[in-house]
Amino acid sequence: MNTAILAAIISALTALAVTAATLIVTNMNEKKKESKVIRNKYLNPLRLYLEENYFRISEIIQRVKDGNGECKILLYIKTPEEVSNKDASWFNGKGCYLISSCYFTACLFTFIKKVREDIPYLRLKGGDDTKLLNLIFKVSHSFLQDLGIYYAIQHSIGEQAYIRSEERCMTYQEFCEALLDNDRRMWFDRLLKFYLDTAEGKSIERANSVVESIYNLSAFLDSKVGGGPSIRERLRAENVDFENTL
Repeated sequence: MNTAILAAIISALTALAVTAATLIVTNMNEKKKESKVIRNKYLNPLRLYLEENYFRISEIIQRVKDGNGECKILLYIKTPEEVSNKDASWFNGKGCYLISSCYFTACLFTFIKKVREDIPYLRLKGGDDTKLLNLIFKVSHSFLQDLGIYYAIQHSIGEQAYIRSEERCMTYQEFCEALLDNDRRMWFDRLLKFYLDTAEGKSIERANSVVESIYNLSAFLDSKVGGGPSIRERLRAENVDFENTL
């Protein structure tokens, strides 16, 4: 074969190989970037609020057990309507435990809603996107048991607690200010009622179901993100017996 022709063939094959390798590397880099966005925008915030809710609801269940069927620290009011008559000092004092519990759950509903809305764009490997949706559904279902917080209201709470123009959840202060407005507070009434009922020892099985479903979703996300068992580490830091929270 003519040397010039052979050289041209080799050159062409080399160019093809370089192009193919470049495309493969570029594709890998794009997937890494996409995975990072998914972790930072969706999965890590979801993990954070799963952890906060697991710890708080587990603590409330334990307080009910230790308090002869009541968690008194949550019962400075009897009805959601009373919240709109409070002032800032109440939200930072006697009402803080109740309202911060509601706040953490509202933020959880925000990120559950975001993941459900954007799931077509979350390409997780090995069918994990389907498993993620199933585990999220179980969390949502556990909150609605026994006439709790209905699906549509969960989504509404998640939307109300999210400031789209700034792509963030409300701060605790902003959440409290929303509850001071009677018309806005009504959209959070089922959430307030959920915690008041739990504090009175009602539907403890529902609360246990919430804790279990939150743990299962959190453990799944931990395995995908690779950040370690977040709930176990939090409970260890708080010096809580993990087995007694299940």
